[in-house]
Amino acid sequence: MTKDYLIVPKPKAGRFYLLPKIHKDGIPGRPIVSANGHPTERISEFVDHHLRPFVCALPSHLQDTTDYLRRLESQKDLPDQTLLVSMDVTALYTNIPHGDDIAACKEAWDSLIIKNPPTETLIELLVLILKCNNFVFCDKHFLQVQGTAMGNKMAPSYANVFMGKLEGQLLAAVPLKPFKSRVMECLLLPKRSKERTVKLEVLANEGNEVLTRSKDGFLEVGRRENNERDFKA
Repeated sequence: MTKDYLIVPKPKAGRFYLLPKIHKDGIPGRPIVSANGHPTERISEFVDHHLRPFVCALPSHLQDTTDYLRRLESQKDLPDQTLLVSMDVTALYTNIPHGDDIAACKEAWDSLIIKNPPTETLIELLVLILKCNNFVFCDKHFLQVQGTAMGNKMAPSYANVFMGKLEGQLLAAVPLKPFKSRVMECLLLPKRSKERTVKLEVLANEGNEVLTRSKDGFLEVGRRENNERDFKA
């Protein structure tokens, strides 16, 4: 990418819209801010380019469902009655505090031996993307002041780098050895680990300011055993 490429010709504010979640009760909307043509669109692409290698290097990274199934089939030593534990973050993109995720991205970039571009430059661009995320809705202009928006090119990598660091901290705090997880989405645990799963949930919801930001808890935990129903903490 060249310096000239990062400049968006004829820039415009982002556009806010909702995608209906038809699989949920009441059909709530998923908030999206289209960044096509936004002044930060191309620097977001640039920042994403320098974040993606860290996402792929996460111990919990899975490319897709097929990748997960292939890895699962390769596990020959899973104990009987292993639990499949699913976890989900409530409104992840809009709940991530800027300071925490910027720190996670800085830590990732600082780990490079060759820093090209320098970490300071990437951080300046990242802050610009987060602080200038303005959009239009119903002919009114708004500025997003927390988290990042779905529709921003660097948002998935930004969120994954943050969750990768948080995931490592949470799993290090409990004596669990999960087979695999996809940024806290799915873990395979020995059945005797029920109480440890609950401990992990408590740590996730109470041990970090980020995770207590939502009224109902930032991290929801569900477990299925045989034909038993799912539950949420």
